Amino acid sequence: MRFEKIFTKGNDNPYSMFEYELRSSELRNADGTTVFQMDNIEVPVHCPN
Repeated sequence: MRFEKIFTKGNDNPYSMFEYELRSSELRNADGTTVFQMDNIEVPVHCPN
């Protein structure tokens, strides 16, 4: 199976097309207790909070 590139050319890395920043993520239960937490996650700058 072959795929043609549409948004990049040659050996361009698609991830280099975006600017990234470090954020934290936390998931909580309805009672406020933390289920999951991760710090220093790289996310695109234009990603909504």
